[in-house]
Amino acid sequence: APVAAMRAAGVDVAMGLDGCALDEDDDGLRELRLFHLLNHARGFAGGGLTPPETLRAACAVGRAGLGLDPGGVLAPGMPADILCLDLNRLDRDALTPVDPRDLLFARATRGEIVDIYARGRRVVAEGTVTGADLEALERDLRQQYRQAMPDKSALIDAWPAIAGVIAEHYRGCC
Repeated sequence: APVAAMRAAGVDVAMGLDGCALDEDDDGLRELRLFHLLNHARGFAGGGLTPPETLRAACAVGRAGLGLDPGGVLAPGMPADILCLDLNRLDRDALTPVDPRDLLFARATRGEIVDIYARGRRVVAEGTVTGADLEALERDLRQQYRQAMPDKSALIDAWPAIAGVIAEHYRGCC
């Protein structure tokens, strides 16, 4: 998208994730890095989206675009959404002092996530979903899919035509 032109025209740009993500790894931090890379100035020149503007597009403007309070306040008693990264894993080389914000846009992936709080409640602890056995849930869900589709031959036969229509739909947009 022409983010620079949209911003110059006064459009408050949001970043979000959907089915047109870069790949299927469900890694929002990698998508954030790609969004920043595609929309900042080349080389070391100024201009384009700065890291704080990129985070604002992904967090505050993204929330507002969904009709939610854009947030931005972290204070005792607030229903916070927080993602905590392990900076030691993020700066695994530790050769020179590096601003962690720079590492966020150079290296961060979901592998460095330690804890996540949603509406003030810890939902990921030490990289593991709390309150549920995620692997068991995913395994059970796949088994339910398989049981619900005992005869997939019609879908398999129709898939080339379906895939062609899907590809044509997304041609030029993703």
